[in-house]
Amino acid sequence: MTLDQLMMYIAVCEHGSFSSAAKAIYASRQAVSKAVSELEKELGYPLLVRLTSGVEPTDFGSAVLEQAKTMVAARDRIIAAAKERIVAKERLS
Repeated sequence: MTLDQLMMYIAVCEHGSFSSAAKAIYASRQAVSKAVSELEKELGYPLLVRLTSGVEPTDFGSAVLEQAKTMVAARDRIIAAAKERIVAKERLS
């Protein structure tokens, strides 16, 4: 499981389709579909219900979505803290 896979899964859930998610994150639809399929395979459960009008998370997928958002937010905090530290050091120099 990678953060990229989780970020693509989040995008699919937020945009309601693979195509819309792909456009939003500047990726191909195939790359997004493959990432989500690999995630489902690794976790052993379906994450999405595929409907004619798009997709929506399964109950398991909703739980994964919540944790995925937490993980991506943690990554964002790590990056922000590191950048803040670099900027503070540059100001002191």
